[in-house]
Amino acid sequence: MSSADEDNTPLTKKRKLQRACDNCRNKKSDGPQMSHNRCSRCIARRVECTYKQAFSVILSYVENLESRLERMEQLVNKLCPDTDLSKELGGSHPIAESSADALASAPSRANSSHREQLSSLSPSVLGLSSQSPAGSDYPEPSDEDGDTDDDLTNGLRKLSIETHPYRFHGRSSGMLLLRDAKQCVTSNPWGQEKGHYRHKVTFGSRRGWFISPVEQPLFDDFPPGDLLDTLVELYFRKINDMLPLLHEPIFKQSIQDGLHLRNGGFGATVLLVCANGSRFVRDPRVLLDGSDDWHSAGWRWYQQVEDRQKLELAPAKLYDLQLCALMAHFLSGSTAPQATWTLLGNGIRRAIDVGAHRKKVYHTKPTIEDELWKRAFWILVLNEWTHSYGLGRPSAIHEEDVDVALPTTIDDEYWSSPGQDDGPKQPEGKPSKVASLVALIRLSQILAFATRTLYPINKSKRTDSSWEQRIVAELDSALNNWVDSLPNHLQWDPNREDPLHLMQSATLLGHYYQVQIAVHRPFLSAACRDSPLSFPSVIICNNGARSTVQMLEQVYNRLGTLYHGSAGLLYLSGAVLMRSIWGQRRSGRTVNVDRDIACVKKAIEMLNAVQYEYVTSSSVLYQSC
Repeated sequence: MSSADEDNTPLTKKRKLQRACDNCRNKKSDGPQMSHNRCSRCIARRVECTYKQAFSVILSYVENLESRLERMEQLVNKLCPDTDLSKELGGSHPIAESSADALASAPSRANSSHREQLSSLSPSVLGLSSQSPAGSDYPEPSDEDGDTDDDLTNGLRKLSIETHPYRFHGRSSGMLLLRDAKQCVTSNPWGQEKGHYRHKVTFGSRRGWFISPVEQPLFDDFPPGDLLDTLVELYFRKINDMLPLLHEPIFKQSIQDGLHLRNGGFGATVLLVCANGSRFVRDPRVLLDGSDDWHSAGWRWYQQVEDRQKLELAPAKLYDLQLCALMAHFLSGSTAPQATWTLLGNGIRRAIDVGAHRKKVYHTKPTIEDELWKRAFWILVLNEWTHSYGLGRPSAIHEEDVDVALPTTIDDEYWSSPGQDDGPKQPEGKPSKVASLVALIRLSQILAFATRTLYPINKSKRTDSSWEQRIVAELDSALNNWVDSLPNHLQWDPNREDPLHLMQSATLLGHYYQVQIAVHRPFLSAACRDSPLSFPSVIICNNGARSTVQMLEQVYNRLGTLYHGSAGLLYLSGAVLMRSIWGQRRSGRTVNVDRDIACVKKAIEMLNAVQYEYVTSSSVLYQSC
């Protein structure tokens, strides 16, 4: 098409061509640099170059923004009446004020004046990008804006967002969106680090039936003073030395101060400590009233706490996590050990609810309260992983969900020493009792990974036939590294003088053999007979079971007793050896049958000894091996 035809042809897209001035305003105009302020496009098209339409649209848009901003300010004042918006927002923007005044008087001015006023408005003030998409238009005021704002006001009036120190939400939480929206009003409304915070949300008004008790109810049925002291001491020596959940000096001092009579949470903890300690004493006062069955030991105090345990709407406190761990430990030696798994899941959920699994919610400088939180959380996770493997059920939490540090290897007495400005420290050359718990947690991480990878229900993600061999090789390597990383006082030595360190090292080595069996046990079945892992797995499992029994026998002969947690190790080792005996007899091979039978008999003997010291009705299960 020639230029002459173009001049005489009607413009079919008239609105689009008139946007730089009134025809194509989204395209860059060179009018201010041209003579008489006529842009080159209008000169080429021989049309009048005006600046009226753009000004009227922008003026309408600015007025609409001011109106909506005023309504939003009224809404925020309703929701946050104590907030000074002028102070938070830093007052009016000087550019916006001068621009608005200029626009208000602009209709009476010439086109050149209009261009000067428009050039003074920055895109950020107008809410526009300096490079708007082609063909886009400024938003026009809507008649429905008022109704929409009213609906939003009514909805937000029912939602109260308040700062609360005991609720945790991660990065994917929807509350994070509300936090970002609220940042338009306050610079840091949550008082927490970016990406993670705790909060409290209240919907509507609180009614009487919605109020959640903050404190545990008080208890008054405690053991007599002499029995109380005995049970507490037995708990710390028999259980807490191996699983340091509680801080012994603070706990005993609090009992002397009568805190268990004034604080329901601590009172419930004391009752559960007594219930667990009752398993190690032959005092008829620990039995249920009217009963002479020693399997009822401790139930009178456990039931008091269980009867008052309800689903709390309030955030968990430290006592709540400790109660879950103590209740789970008590039930693991009962006729209903499967209930332990449910309790542990509840405790882990409550711990996650308050952010106990994230390192950012703890203080940078170590405190005894933070340490007790970490101990309670990790003991719950440790038991969750071991019980999930034992029951063949999925875990409530995985290693990649947690970034909180492991418990600090500092014993209780060094946390409360005066004059430690640089924080608590374990004296050099003094082995830590807590190191055993840390090593056991690290071992349970290997067990949890083995359970997820070697015992899955859905095996569709396995890529090739050598996948299992690679996983088993990695797990074996991880187990070897775990053994090599143990501190000297936790490495197995049958001649070790310290009884506690001997018991801890034996328990750790026994659990090491059990995790080793867990890694290779899937390849013992007949379905895996053709697998290259089948034969070595049989040897590894049988050797691990024999080594467990022989090692615990050495401890039993030296100390005359075993850690009550060794009962499960003896039971599983006996089961593996019995399977090996039956398999050899069916195949006609009797190479190691007599030796394995002797190991099984020794395991039963030690189980009976553990049963006598640690009163538990679950010993019937152990007799089956």
